[in-house]
Amino acid sequence: MPRYMLDRSRGGGRGRLPRHTPLCVPDATIPHGGQPGKPKPRAAKVLLLPDVTRRRRDGASTPGGFCGITSGMYGFAGGLLVGLLAGGVLAALAAVLQYRRSLCLQQRAKQAERLAELGTLAGGLAHEIKNPLSTVQVNLQLMQEDIPADHPSSSRLLSRLTTTQRETARLRDILDDFLRYAGRLELDRRPVDLNRMLEEMADFFHPQASQQRVQLRVRKPEEPAVVNGDEKLLKQALLNLMLNGTQAMPTGGELILSVRRNGREARLDVVDTGSGIAPEALSRIFDAYYSTRKGGTGLGLAMTRRIIEEHGGRLTVQSEVGKGSDFAIHLPLLAAPQGNQPPAGR
Repeated sequence: MPRYMLDRSRGGGRGRLPRHTPLCVPDATIPHGGQPGKPKPRAAKVLLLPDVTRRRRDGASTPGGFCGITSGMYGFAGGLLVGLLAGGVLAALAAVLQYRRSLCLQQRAKQAERLAELGTLAGGLAHEIKNPLSTVQVNLQLMQEDIPADHPSSSRLLSRLTTTQRETARLRDILDDFLRYAGRLELDRRPVDLNRMLEEMADFFHPQASQQRVQLRVRKPEEPAVVNGDEKLLKQALLNLMLNGTQAMPTGGELILSVRRNGREARLDVVDTGSGIAPEALSRIFDAYYSTRKGGTGLGLAMTRRIIEEHGGRLTVQSEVGKGSDFAIHLPLLAAPQGNQPPAGR
């Protein structure tokens, strides 16, 4: 069937129907598409209807729903009657679809409410578990001290108590990470110079890096890179990435911290020369409770991404197996006051 061009008075383009208005073409072969030497279209009369079952983002119906009417089957008035009937069917179908959309939205709202309730319940449960867990840890320490050194089973008992203490401490770390991740982040926003923050974190982390045979390098620009953020949370995010990079280099390597300005944003990179991340793991690396490291909680990188996104930034990663990884924090730069801006042309 040929494509009919309607309502081209506004500079050409695709034909459009008036909203909710059927249009009947009495003779589709003259002059709308008949070509010499070619068979005529099967539909001599064409009825065009607005398709109310499809809508654009602004709520208007998309034009172009149509049906063909064979020659001599209906007159002009009959075609309009068929159009009214078809329009009624389409309107009823649109009402059904709208009802289904509303029902789906209600179900999603209930599911979100249920998930919020479960999150609150899980947070309260984690707090309740932490209290007796602290008591268990204290008693394990006392039991270790009470075992006589000359007891025939002292070494075996001490080994079991040490293992229990280690697993209890790991459980406490999991609960702490969960509470931090599930809790609400309250940002205390202030101007933060990323250059200064990077130097402070490098000094703080240097002893641990040296102990693990990791050489720490810092690169920063001469001009300040100031962002509007919560310095405590940004340091936590950076420390998570530094720990993650160090853990990827069990036999030692280099951990490179750098800051640079990139247009209206600052970029802070944490690069390690470790084993890298497999391509199939990259898509899930920021998912909660996903970890490529044995014994990891899987919340460190998820929490880091959440902190950065709460600051209006983003966290990206590039990695190559056998060569290392580059985690990059992108944050919007704080606009300089008018008085501190350099004169134009300088």
